[in-house]
Amino acid sequence: MEEKFTSAAEELQAAEEELSELRVALNNAKRTIKILRMENAEQAKKIEFLAANKQKNPASKERDKEVSSSNHISKKDLQTLVDELNEEKMALNLALESSKAAESRAAFENSRLKEERKEWVQMQKDLLVAVKVANDFKMEAQKEMLKLWDRITELQRRRQSAAFSAPQRSSVALYEKNFKSWEDKAWQRLMLGCERGSRRNTLLRWCQEAVAKFPHIEITNFSSSWADGRALCCLLASFYPDKLNIDKIPTLEAEECLELAISIGADMGVEVKVKVADFRKEDRPDWSLVMRYILNLYYLISDGSHC
Repeated sequence: MEEKFTSAAEELQAAEEELSELRVALNNAKRTIKILRMENAEQAKKIEFLAANKQKNPASKERDKEVSSSNHISKKDLQTLVDELNEEKMALNLALESSKAAESRAAFENSRLKEERKEWVQMQKDLLVAVKVANDFKMEAQKEMLKLWDRITELQRRRQSAAFSAPQRSSVALYEKNFKSWEDKAWQRLMLGCERGSRRNTLLRWCQEAVAKFPHIEITNFSSSWADGRALCCLLASFYPDKLNIDKIPTLEAEECLELAISIGADMGVEVKVKVADFRKEDRPDWSLVMRYILNLYYLISDGSHC
């Protein structure tokens, strides 16, 4: 649109310059015609004067003939010049009309471009308003989603507590007496009510559900997904937000996240001993060690005795 406007403006300027030149040429032609007419009038007077003298003096007949012949030639040339000037005048008039038409078209195009620019500016304003409204809706939706995730987390915590309380806790406790290690008890507790799937996938699914409220956290395995410590921090924060400030996690380095999570795990009573270096290996963490550590966390969380 801007290119069209610029092109029309340049065309209008060129037409105005051409029109100015044509007007100057037309004025020059008018002055030339006026001068030639004056000269023609003088020649006519001279011819009349010579004709009068011819009648009075027959001896000058031959000289008058030469003068008449000279005047005739001059008059013929003058007529030719007048015709040429008339043709040039007609051409100038045509050029003037063409210039006026071009000027009119340029004015129309300029007016149209102004209207289009006005519509474009209005459309931009409307678009900005629409974007602002959409952003407001997005912010409100995100707030509602966070509230919903908080509610889901709370329900998950209650379900975890309820799953091993009252009569069920006593029955599970009696059943778990057959197992000596916490690891066997944790696996048995995790797999209760699970009709299909391996133990590894069941524990992985529990982790994924626990951190579902954190869209930037993705857990797909028990190795590289835990290397930067953020998944571990979010897992703990989803159950114990009072022990770990979730807003602080993005500002921490990987080692700091791991140190914080391991420290909280130690306070909870995690028996599996891990160090930051175990998660920060060059290739990837040992998946069996990480899975055993997460299983220990699950055991303590589902038991609820550390709260």
